[in-house]
Amino acid sequence: FTSVKNIQGTNTSVPAQYEGTGGVNQIYWGNAFQLFKHFSVGVNASYLFGSLTQTETLLTSDLQTSLVTTNQIFLKNFYFTYGAQYYFSLNKHWDVSLGGTYSTKQQLAAEYNVQVTDNSSDILKNTITRNDIFRIPTASAAGISITKDNKYTVTADYKYQSWTNSNASGVNYSLENSSRGSVGFEISNKKQYINQAYERSHLQA
Repeated sequence: FTSVKNIQGTNTSVPAQYEGTGGVNQIYWGNAFQLFKHFSVGVNASYLFGSLTQTETLLTSDLQTSLVTTNQIFLKNFYFTYGAQYYFSLNKHWDVSLGGTYSTKQQLAAEYNVQVTDNSSDILKNTITRNDIFRIPTASAAGISITKDNKYTVTADYKYQSWTNSNASGVNYSLENSSRGSVGFEISNKKQYINQAYERSHLQA
């Protein structure tokens, strides 16, 4: 995106262009246990790592010279999501599953690096500015699925993340809370073989 940036200590402002890239990778192991009939609990133990990059390009009015500042954040830490599920049968045709997950707030170890170059790609500055933390907010989700005759399934779920409490903000910007609702439908073609059900095909939307 583009903007106008004031030069500190002067009355001058210059055009600025911003670009962001990167992301956080996740490696996880998940396991669940049935505590008693129809009720299970589980956990996903994850390791998060990756980098986020923001590039700021300041242009002079004649567009002949530029100053490029590249900020990189390297992130890493463990992350846990807990879940529970309960399922039951209404009758011989209808089955219902209820579930929910919860992820606690987590602080990722963050190393900030800044590099400044001019339009000839000469490095004017390259330094680690600070070691800090990046906050991932709490997240909660709940869902339901209803199945008819072990063939037709309708699902719905809702997820909420409280990003406003992550303290990630700057001049004229901040993060907002995230809400997401989803619905789905499935037709499953199953066959019985030696008292076991095998899925031959399915269609999902």
